[in-house]
Order: sequence, then C-alpha cells, then structure tokens
Amino acid sequence: MIIVSGATTQCVNKFCTNCTDQNFCTSCVDSRWGDTCQFECECHGKCNLFNGFCLSCPEGYYSGRQCIKCEDNCKTCSSSLSCYQCFQGFTYLNGKCYNNLTLPDTCATPRQPETLRCDVCKDGWWGSRCEYQCGFCLHGKCTKSGNCPCLKGYYSSTCTSKCSVGCSDGEC
Repeated sequence: MIIVSGATTQCVNKFCTNCTDQNFCTSCVDSRWGDTCQFECECHGKCNLFNGFCLSCPEGYYSGRQCIKCEDNCKTCSSSLSCYQCFQGFTYLNGKCYNNLTLPDTCATPRQPETLRCDVCKDGWWGSRCEYQCGFCLHGKCTKSGNCPCLKGYYSSTCTSKCSVGCSDGEC
C-alpha cells in the first residue's frame, strides 16, 4: 500500500525506497532486491534490482548472485576459469596467473629480469612475455605478434576463428 500525502509518495514496505504501487518497488535499500525487495543480496553492498547480481565486487572476485572468487592470484576475471589480469608479482600467461619465480618455460631466451619480457618465444607461443599460445597455426608456429599461416578450417591473423560449415575445402 502507498501512502500519498500531498505530492509525496511514501512506500509502506520498509525495504522499498521508491515504489509505483503497493506491489512494485522501483528501488530497494542496499542489500535487497526483487519487485518487492523480498530477497536479500549476498553481495558486499548493492545488487541488481531485477536479478540479484552484484553491482560491484572487490578485486579478485567476479559478479554473480554473490561475489565469487577468481582463480588464485587473479585480480580481474569473468568466471573462475577466465582471468584477464593478475595481482602485482604475478604474470598472466594463457589465462592463468603465475608467480614470477615459477613461470612456465615458454621463452627460448632468458627473460629480462625487471619486465620478464622475452626476446624469442619457443615454438607455439607469442607475446612480449611469450604468454599466449598460438592459434591453429600451420606447423604450430606463429610470429611474436601471434600471426601465422592457418591450418585448413581456421582463419584470422591468429588462426583462432573456425571456418563455417559452408567453406570450400576448409578455405574461408
């Protein structure tokens, strides 16, 4: 029920901050969601009014109905398996964060001590730190920028896009 006094509308539901009628809230107090603010957020603060997903999460977590922890040492991710940025002291390599002291051996030459950059990557790897795997490249080799001649059935400069079914002889 809405109490109308003069030009001010006041919601009776203690969890609604704004409402259109007795059955529908247009905004809720922090930590509540739903059309009558009937659900409690499992976030650290506000969540989406309509689906309960967290509007923001601390570093190292991603948004769902709760703030869900990213993989270890990951600062920014969109799921527990898709890291995009690592915390300081860790290096991003093929979707994971590695302690700078335990990086996989993807460089053909010693890494530069301060930046961990590589002058030459081992076959199958590319990037300034040899942190990305080549796509579906012919002979498994690609340039330092990820470009390569593609295997049949794949295309793009990094050979990561699969040709559609209508390709002739696997050529896109």
